[in-house]
Amino acid sequence: MSKKSDIDDAGSMGSSSGSLYDQDRIILERLGYKQSLDRSLSAFSNFGVTFSCCSILAGLTPLYGEALQSGGPMTVIWGWLLVSFFTLMVGLSLAEICSAFPTSGGLYVWTTRLCSAAWAPIASWTVGYTNWLGLVRSIAIASTDLAMAQFLASLVSMTSSYNPNTYVIFAIYVCILLLHGVVNSMAVRLNGLFNNMSVWWHIIGTATIVIVVLVMTPQRQSAEFVFTTWVNNTGWSSSFYVFMLGLLQSQYTLSGYDSAAHMAEETQNASTGGPMGIIMAIVTASVVGWIFLVGMTFSIGNFETQIVHPAVGVALSQIFYDSCGQGVAIFLILIILGAQFFCGSALTLASSRMVYAFARDGALPWSKRLHKLNKEKSPVAAVWFNIAFCFVLGLPYIWSETAYSAIVSVNTIAPVFDSCRDHFEWMDYCDERVVLVSDRVSGDADEHELCVGPIRGGDWAVCELLCDLGKALV
Repeated sequence: MSKKSDIDDAGSMGSSSGSLYDQDRIILERLGYKQSLDRSLSAFSNFGVTFSCCSILAGLTPLYGEALQSGGPMTVIWGWLLVSFFTLMVGLSLAEICSAFPTSGGLYVWTTRLCSAAWAPIASWTVGYTNWLGLVRSIAIASTDLAMAQFLASLVSMTSSYNPNTYVIFAIYVCILLLHGVVNSMAVRLNGLFNNMSVWWHIIGTATIVIVVLVMTPQRQSAEFVFTTWVNNTGWSSSFYVFMLGLLQSQYTLSGYDSAAHMAEETQNASTGGPMGIIMAIVTASVVGWIFLVGMTFSIGNFETQIVHPAVGVALSQIFYDSCGQGVAIFLILIILGAQFFCGSALTLASSRMVYAFARDGALPWSKRLHKLNKEKSPVAAVWFNIAFCFVLGLPYIWSETAYSAIVSVNTIAPVFDSCRDHFEWMDYCDERVVLVSDRVSGDADEHELCVGPIRGGDWAVCELLCDLGKALV
């Protein structure tokens, strides 16, 4: 059977008669896999996992001070909107592929399906490993949990005369990793409820932080400062390069949206729930994140003491302390710590499914062990494999705090490679569809020919136009 036929059969299967579970099982079997995981997540739970991986409070907070020194408020505010736009463009194309191939393997399976036969093995292997190491995988877990450890350390510094050293921060980091391992060893339906809570924690928590800090800040910044001020404390003379460095915060935060695909084999009506999880997570995170950044930037009192040299070690913690006092600042930091824990847990969950799928295809060491499931149908071995890897990955932080920046950089760049790789594969497949758009509009085209899955760009003319613009610019 040709790739074109495979895609059409998988996409059309969603309209088959029978229960949604049977439809999901049949689609998965057409892709070459049997239903082994517990398919008990709702579409909202899938969105919850994905939105938690794109956590605004976990992603924007640790790099806020560094981003403001790499281009100033102008880069932070407008750069967020720029990154959000291009992330949505890539997300829309990946959602279309996810709709046709709803499997836990995600990007590397899509690469196998869409790449030419000659290049499929090496391309799939490369995408699989960079996907695991980056975005929603081990490096993302390490960077998120390490950021949480740093925030906890800043909380200790704020409430006492003790300043935790790197050894203490690393010990906190290890404890957080172990907690995430325990949480993700539970049944996936419980993790679904956990991530449903995470959605509301992030939205209500972000609103609470923005409102409280804006109201309690003695003297807010002007709109001119927030939207037009340029700052370069990087040491680099190139404004373009500095601006690109400032985008790291935004791109780091708006990653992990392919987690929806990795949870597909546990999501009911995955051909719709998975891709909508990708799209809705990006849109929601983009809106909530921009509100958070604007609110916090208006609340900056003294750029030098709060951003460049914060006494408590973290820029946002210093803003909270100076604007609201110690008691309220502790409360706001606890909200961020909760969001960071939710984020790290969701990343661990999605990462374990990636490892499970990769091991199922024999692409990892100890593959036979790593794709085994417990009685709750959860890949516990894959969970603890990632926890162990993150422990090793965090060790360099003991000797160099610069290691955190390196972890964030790899976490940002590796998944961008993967997403763009599959984005271009999607472009190849869509060439025929784009050529036939005029025929579809005139009613002459065979709708089945254009069908990739239940979610497809052709359903919305505006989205289709934006996708084509986005792919050209990317």
